[in-house]
Amino acid sequence: MIQITDEMNKGAFSIHIFTIKILMLASLLAMHNFMQGQENQQQLNRETDTLKQKLFNEPDSVFYQRLNQKGNDSRFLRELLNMTIKDQEAQSQPELTDNAEKWQPFSGLIISHIIIKQPPPGSALLPYVTANDSSKINRLIKSLHIYTKPAVIQKNLFIKTGDTLIPWKLADNEKLIRDLPYIENARFYVESASNDSLTLILVVQDKIPYGAFPIIHSANKQSLKIWNSNFMGYGNEFGFRLANDKPEFYMSEIYFTLDNLDKKFLQNSARYQRSLEHEYYTLTVGRSYQPGAYKLAGGLELARKQQTLPSWFSADRLAQPEMRYLQGNAWLGYQYEIKAQTEKKRPEYLIPAIGIYNTYFQKRPFTSADSNYMLTNSTRLMASVNWLNQNFAESDKLFAQDHPQALPVGFRAGLTLGYSWGEYLKTPYAGVDFRWSRLGKPADFWVFTAGFGSYIHRQKLYQGVAKGSLYYLSKLIHVKDYSFRLLSGLNYTRGINRLTYDSLYLKNENGITGLRTDVLRGMQRINSEVQFILYTPWKWLGFSFTPYLLAESGIIAEENEQLFNNRIISALGIGIRLRNKYLVFSSIQLRLMYYPYAPVGASSWSFDLTDSIGWEIFDFEPPQPSELIFR
Repeated sequence: MIQITDEMNKGAFSIHIFTIKILMLASLLAMHNFMQGQENQQQLNRETDTLKQKLFNEPDSVFYQRLNQKGNDSRFLRELLNMTIKDQEAQSQPELTDNAEKWQPFSGLIISHIIIKQPPPGSALLPYVTANDSSKINRLIKSLHIYTKPAVIQKNLFIKTGDTLIPWKLADNEKLIRDLPYIENARFYVESASNDSLTLILVVQDKIPYGAFPIIHSANKQSLKIWNSNFMGYGNEFGFRLANDKPEFYMSEIYFTLDNLDKKFLQNSARYQRSLEHEYYTLTVGRSYQPGAYKLAGGLELARKQQTLPSWFSADRLAQPEMRYLQGNAWLGYQYEIKAQTEKKRPEYLIPAIGIYNTYFQKRPFTSADSNYMLTNSTRLMASVNWLNQNFAESDKLFAQDHPQALPVGFRAGLTLGYSWGEYLKTPYAGVDFRWSRLGKPADFWVFTAGFGSYIHRQKLYQGVAKGSLYYLSKLIHVKDYSFRLLSGLNYTRGINRLTYDSLYLKNENGITGLRTDVLRGMQRINSEVQFILYTPWKWLGFSFTPYLLAESGIIAEENEQLFNNRIISALGIGIRLRNKYLVFSSIQLRLMYYPYAPVGASSWSFDLTDSIGWEIFDFEPPQPSELIFR
């Protein structure tokens, strides 16, 4: 194994030594690909990683700087560098491992400096690497791109110079920056280290902030979303949406978000939304939970909403009833550390929170204790406490590929108590919510959730819901240049003494994907899904391709019916997710679904094009105190 001596760190070596070392690295990486799946694969990985550490993580990274400089002057070395280092970067993070594990050797050192580097969009992320691509596409991208202001990146850092390095805290700050809507990727690297301190480099790569995306809802409804996620490089977002809801064409949304106000991690937004049935104006200020950064979280929302109601809300069936109301909501939560961190685990937290929610109607149809109860003025006071214990496992091959994402590993248990003051009814509320996940030995992933909540009226459950789910994500299986995994899930939801207007549906995101019908409704539902996700080496114009197969089934019934006596509704689908490291979209998803049985009035086929993927099931962040959602 090559040793990088002090003389080498001072630059006293020649182009021949450069060539020898990079050829040795190339040989090891080639052996890695050839011997994949063999018994000595792990040993070879260790040797390759050791060599890369020696080459790149020595103080001042002089070897890498000199190598990159020589690569710019030599076409042979440049191509060799691209083949051996840049193309291997995405494999540097082992599949589904704790994202703080790599920082354990540096635990306890003082952070003396944090240096921010911003390579061009689409270039390699390793320190000091700059894109040397003079293609027309890259030139166009560079001419359009506005870099994030360094001050914007700095204000999203909650680790500071002078801090003691805590592995999980560093990993969480890296994740926070990477999850910003205008950032493609962010990684910390060690620039230099001594016995008691180290210098960190934060390499942050922007997305191209401009976005224009068509969304196909159905044959009669489409929309075009246009936005800038990093306005003038300050991290603020501005956007609007145009809708074609036949026979009308109109602006359906316009919004502006202000990111991290006054370095307090406050997210602020002003939004206007409308459709053929509703019109909303909303102002929000909020700060989500972020362990390690601050302890206080909360939010404030002011809204004015107007909506056209179905004719059955009015005694006059020929009338078109409307409602208009104001909402004012506020909540506050605090994170108490109840179990100190260990070398490999984040602390456990107890998180109490309180919220108050007001709805006042300015216009509505006739209401009474027995009629249109949902349209009554109300005030709800909710208090919750959550026990949170989690770490994060990271992978760049989940729903799409080439984008690192973190899955929570641990549990969250929550209790919510509240009281509602309405015009005709005053009732207490109680609910529990539990989420648990486990990372298996072969790097598979399990998630289990369960929840129950209900108001209590006259010593009976009222407007209650019980729900649960189980999801399984298989380990990644490699076949030559391809890899795949399975995602399967089972969901159950049941309403308890719900009002007649309040029903579950077996359609779209809450049942069978893409199925558009209101016929399949009831008070209890079970549905399942299986996805076969294929990760390919296909690349084109910066896009990576992730095709998948999808099978779903579901049953829905009324509260007093036998669930399994009803018809099983099924669906088969094929789709593809495209991800481009240049673009602001999280991913582009095209999906075609077929329904062997479709109710009268529903199509047997559906096609949709969206820019959002993922499931909220993989989120353990404590919610603001509120009712358990029935949908």
